[in-house]
Amino acid sequence: LRGFLLAFYDVEGGAAEVPPRVVLDQTPDDCDMLGTWLSDRRGARVALRVTQRGIGQRLLVMARQNAQDELQRAAAQASERQRALERLRRSLQLAERPGVIDGLDISTFQGRDTVGGKVRFIDAKKATKGYRTVHLKGTAAGDDFAALRQVVQRLYGKHPDELPDLLMVDGGRAQVAAVQQAFVACGLAAPPICGLAKARQLNEGQGFDGDEIVAPQMRGSTRHSRERVFVPGRKNPLTLRDNDAGLALLVRLRDEVHRFAITAHRRLRQKRHQSSVLDTIPGVGKKRRLALLRAFGSVKGVAAAPVEGLASV
Repeated sequence: LRGFLLAFYDVEGGAAEVPPRVVLDQTPDDCDMLGTWLSDRRGARVALRVTQRGIGQRLLVMARQNAQDELQRAAAQASERQRALERLRRSLQLAERPGVIDGLDISTFQGRDTVGGKVRFIDAKKATKGYRTVHLKGTAAGDDFAALRQVVQRLYGKHPDELPDLLMVDGGRAQVAAVQQAFVACGLAAPPICGLAKARQLNEGQGFDGDEIVAPQMRGSTRHSRERVFVPGRKNPLTLRDNDAGLALLVRLRDEVHRFAITAHRRLRQKRHQSSVLDTIPGVGKKRRLALLRAFGSVKGVAAAPVEGLASV
């Protein structure tokens, strides 16, 4: 209890606001010290009350019930996450449950401002400390497959100890093959790899190839396939049911890495649009750039301005 109070109300830990009274069901160790410490945090007196009746007791009953409900909810979520990981293990024929799963995606617009994104899930939960972006230039910026290879080389080639238990790429057979080639180029043994391709629209009368899909989904009058999971060495995607917990986890990972990569891409594109060739001139910052543009109307106007005019601005 003492450790919890110290951690919960520690300002450096992003704690809650310290209240004037804290109701407890038992006396913590060093109670006087805690009261003094909390009072210092609040800047006013804080009372620690151990109560067995009245409104204090009713508050404790409510808090205990809330804690029990939260514990049950957390346990149910943990169980569901483990079930999803077990389903993935079976579907992808992995030796063990993939505790660490990385997702890769490339975001670009006409080959410009190309960004590779990596997100990491640990035990089926987001682990934002494992999120990474890679800014791509040159020929790789306009080639999704080359971009994927470069992202793998830069993320894992220099940090082979950060390999996940499972690597998922947003895409199909070609993207999976590009990732495999990247690991070969790095001289690394590739982790288990899979690709998740979005559902594709089917024309009227079109069926499904091989064992790709069991049955179509109906979205209005348009027929779509299911989400498609590709693995190395297999031509057709795996057949996973729509309600498969492992597939749901892959979809969540794919959506998260897509969001992360496109956000980084938009940030890079916005930065480029807001920049000016004047920013490359030594001694010209944001304020001086704005003053020059106000005075001469455009970059061309600045370029054509006489030295005396520039000096006056």
